[in-house]
Amino acid sequence: MDENKKLYTIGGRAFVQEALVLGQELWLAEHVFDGFQMQALTLEDVWKIVKTKGALLFAVILTPEEQTRAEKVTAGWEAVRELEAWFLANMEPSEMLSSKVIQDFFVLNQQGNLWMLVEHQFVKEARTMTG
Repeated sequence: MDENKKLYTIGGRAFVQEALVLGQELWLAEHVFDGFQMQALTLEDVWKIVKTKGALLFAVILTPEEQTRAEKVTAGWEAVRELEAWFLANMEPSEMLSSKVIQDFFVLNQQGNLWMLVEHQFVKEARTMTG
């Protein structure tokens, strides 16, 4: 597996993580990082997200090995929620908390690739200020 693609086994199932595609980033902005300012994200914030929305985060950023990112996004939000339920039922808490998945997420999605998350927060704040 190349350095731009990470492979994990969770609950006996193989998953791949690559740089996000637009659909995944939109899901993160709307459902996972909502309420957090990406440009000011702290380690404490990251762990709060992992503890409260970890299964959903994994369901958005990880793709079953037999699926492409395009197929994942095309399958839609309901498929992500089904994968979240699978993680909740099959993933040990230690797999989530000690996992390299979170670290790899920030390595694979450096700088410009998380622009939608920052933009989403900016747009929200602008709407709040303009009423």
